[in-house]
Amino acid sequence: FVGSFTDAATAKAAIDAIVLATGSGLTNYEAALAEAQANYLPDEAAGPHVFNTIYFLSDGVPTTRTDDGVNDAGAVGDSLSPGEVAAWEAFLNLHGAESIAVGVGGDLSGTDPDLQDAAYPNAPIIVDDFADLTDALLATVPAPITVSGNVLAGLDGNPGTSDPGEDDFGSDGFGQIISVTYGTETFDVST
Repeated sequence: FVGSFTDAATAKAAIDAIVLATGSGLTNYEAALAEAQANYLPDEAAGPHVFNTIYFLSDGVPTTRTDDGVNDAGAVGDSLSPGEVAAWEAFLNLHGAESIAVGVGGDLSGTDPDLQDAAYPNAPIIVDDFADLTDALLATVPAPITVSGNVLAGLDGNPGTSDPGEDDFGSDGFGQIISVTYGTETFDVST
């Protein structure tokens, strides 16, 4: 899947499309990372409450290489070369992004060097059973930020500092309060 999504329905459709796609039977990590870099378009610059994440899903070790002449030196077998790994990590750092590598299948290990090369800055996630993939991916999504107190001041209590939770202008205009919870009661202010 090439592109971005900001809601669960679009993400699920992208995963379903991957599952239903007819592949070549080959696994090419080099081509996958090159494709991700060529098509990466973050919605916003990364920050304290903006996460730019690239998901790398694989069912096995690489079985072929592109050998496109870019950073290919030192590659062993079909694995990424040290130069390709360094270029991938530099790309992610430049864009304030992370790569979550997910290995799907009972014969994979979190210490798999190929998955470790694709995952940055954290270790890969291993999902033994494909039926558990959705839960594993959802577990990588950061929890929503909750704010209590003055929502105009945000978490640090100071208005105008653009910290998480501060109600401020965004690319789509000024934010809005949808509900307020006081004690055990929630008030929907949109009605």
